[in-house]
Amino acid sequence: FIAKPRVAVGGEGIILVKNEKQIKKIPQKKYLVQEYIRGKPYSASILVGKEIKILSINTQEMKNFKYRGAKIPIPYKNTDEIIKAVEKIKGLHGYVGVDFIIDHNGNVSIIEINSRPTSPIMGLNKVYGFNISNLILKNHLDKKIPNFKPKRAIFLKKVEGKPKNNFVSYRNYSIIFKEIKKIRLLKTVL
Repeated sequence: FIAKPRVAVGGEGIILVKNEKQIKKIPQKKYLVQEYIRGKPYSASILVGKEIKILSINTQEMKNFKYRGAKIPIPYKNTDEIIKAVEKIKGLHGYVGVDFIIDHNGNVSIIEINSRPTSPIMGLNKVYGFNISNLILKNHLDKKIPNFKPKRAIFLKKVEGKPKNNFVSYRNYSIIFKEIKKIRLLKTVL
């Protein structure tokens, strides 16, 4: 099992729980306990409105449950399970982030649905070559969302400190971008 703080981002405060004795020591009001699923973590950046539009599927680079970055976007073919999970939650509207894991058998497990902008949104302007907030506004106003294709893939990386080439900084962390030169060589998931 894992215990996740009820209020946290980026994997902060997640504890691997090895036995039931440890579960009993976790303050229930501050943590959620859920099954630990082995596999590779991914996320989906989604726009929910009249229709559900996948903006990108992304890797999630993690270390000890902490978010370290993402490859944005990665190729995908089938997002049915992700879309079904989003459809089940009534009232979602706007930008939504879905965290999921693909296990070694190819099974998809939805971990959580974030009804707020998630880290990959910072890289979508670079990926598509236009201001993603305009798309979010069109969605909010129930206007038609045009089809779009990525112009490049990037690696969004969370680093300690404040390097000169950073995009944004928060506390002692910064986000930097690196372009991935060969987008078609990225492995297709789903």
